[in-house]
Amino acid sequence: MLAFQSAIGNNVIAYAYADFAAAPAISTAGILASIIGGVLRLPIAKVLNIWGRAEGFLIFVAIYILGIIVIATCTGPNGYAAGYVLYWIGYDAIYFILDVFVADTSGLRNRAFAFGFVSTPFIASKYMN
Repeated sequence: MLAFQSAIGNNVIAYAYADFAAAPAISTAGILASIIGGVLRLPIAKVLNIWGRAEGFLIFVAIYILGIIVIATCTGPNGYAAGYVLYWIGYDAIYFILDVFVADTSGLRNRAFAFGFVSTPFIASKYMN
């Protein structure tokens, strides 16, 4: 899901902000989302330890979907930035939860194979761009 949506989103994102007068502000939204996503990694990990992985997964899927909805309905760069930050927080947390799940369920001997298998859709979706 993450690889497919990421590949599609990267291809059609130009259409989302093509009518904005302040289109250069879109790159600022990407930088802002990256910084906020990096800062929130440790609190996300703590939330997962306190609430549980399944509950955290549901919460961050909701944040991810909310971000996509805000991006789809935005009418300017400010709405896009807010939606992209929510989207990126959810995306980053979902991927983090997937990594934790793979680490928890695989043995140390097979862990590299398990991470490689989980990352295969990202390799395949790169050819969609």
